[in-house]
Amino acid sequence: MPFAGYFHTLARFVAWLVSWLPADEAPRWYALASWALLICIIAYVFSARLPFGLGTKLLLGLALVATTVDNEVFFNLANWATLTSLFWLLLSISSEPHSRLQWLFDVLLLVLTGLNSPFAVCLWLLFLLRWYMRRTRPSLSLLVLSLAVAAIQFWNMPARINAGNALPVWNEVFIDAVLYRFGFMFVGEQIYHLQLTDPLRLLGLSMLGLGYGGLFWHAVRQKNWSLWSVLAGGLLAGLLSLYVLRQTPGILIYSAGRHFFIPAVTVAWGLILSDIKPKFWRWLPLGMIWMAFLFLTPSNKNQVLPDLDWAGKTAECVGTRPACRIPINPVVDPPAWFATMNSHVFRAPVISNTLSVQFGEQIELVGYDWEETATTFDLKLVWRALGKMQTDYKFFVHVFNPNDPTQILLQEDLMPLGWQYPTSKWVPKEIIADQVTFSLANLPPGEYQVRAGWYDPNSPTLGRLTAHDLSSGKILQDDLAILPSKIVVP
Repeated sequence: MPFAGYFHTLARFVAWLVSWLPADEAPRWYALASWALLICIIAYVFSARLPFGLGTKLLLGLALVATTVDNEVFFNLANWATLTSLFWLLLSISSEPHSRLQWLFDVLLLVLTGLNSPFAVCLWLLFLLRWYMRRTRPSLSLLVLSLAVAAIQFWNMPARINAGNALPVWNEVFIDAVLYRFGFMFVGEQIYHLQLTDPLRLLGLSMLGLGYGGLFWHAVRQKNWSLWSVLAGGLLAGLLSLYVLRQTPGILIYSAGRHFFIPAVTVAWGLILSDIKPKFWRWLPLGMIWMAFLFLTPSNKNQVLPDLDWAGKTAECVGTRPACRIPINPVVDPPAWFATMNSHVFRAPVISNTLSVQFGEQIELVGYDWEETATTFDLKLVWRALGKMQTDYKFFVHVFNPNDPTQILLQEDLMPLGWQYPTSKWVPKEIIADQVTFSLANLPPGEYQVRAGWYDPNSPTLGRLTAHDLSSGKILQDDLAILPSKIVVP
């Protein structure tokens, strides 16, 4: 994974909250949580803690959501690390807290978002600048905490652990990735049609250096430290993510543009916060960014990216299969990230033989399938839980001679799903499909039948659950459900 080892603190918290809901609802709540996070960032931009006018804040909020970036950045919990790092950028330029409550808010925001994002490894430098310029106790406390969070994240960074497999920084592919990353914000996916040559690489690096250098020089000359922090944070975060992605050169170029959100937003923010004269040199690049957002980015072409459809894949799987392994962000072939979940199944599978036999008030046999060979017999029984059970019942399956029902030739007594899923864990209306296999090698030629039932293994009498045929309304003899199909042994 591009940023293996970091904690996803906030995303894990959301996942824990959603784990209390039905699993098939999870994607909707994950998407809602992602929108809520975006709203929180915009709300912070408009808060009184940022010392800008309303017009500037409107432009900053617009730049946050109208930048050339694929829409998966906003829709996926896996990308919260990117979004939450913006809180560090905004916190580094916010005004000093005026109360203990505001200071506590700053501390919690820094720690929670910092542990959610690997960019703390480089963004702590912004709090060093904040403290150097202000020399206040709140700024010092944020600097100390940012260093502590950065140290924790650095300890877990894959760049530190697996750097032996990575590309050299000055490798041609890495340089191309840098140029694609920063070019994507101005021309969108059209950048991938550009075949980079050495002269183009030199030109691109020169333009990148002149552009950032000019903005940084302007920030220093005007003592605009908010502009300096925003630009520095975006540049450091963008280069850090590419530095880590160099361990996976197969997706480095592709991810360079697709996961460039922080550099693009911070360049737009920097242009908005600057007062470069003439204004043409501010609005020309901003206009290019917004035109690329409107016309040259997949997010505006009604395209459903494969990893954005993981909600649809989850809805197809959860409730129909007991275990789901669903590919999620990022899109690579073969998939690299998966959501693995267990679920209760409430939809009966397609079965060849349907029945309706109820055992007590607890369990219903809704049907069965079987597959017979010359030596084996595989029986699939499909049960439905009718209510919550406190007892761990066992079911049994008999193979018997229909001419002498008292003669049991083969027998299995089992807990459901190979003793792994006792009935006390079943939930009402859940479907459980269980498999029983018999060897027919020792049976003489002839026709045989199968019957099944349930009993309480903790009862002194091993009492069976009363079997009712729901289609006829009759109680079945000996509380046994006899399957109408027959086994034929040649």
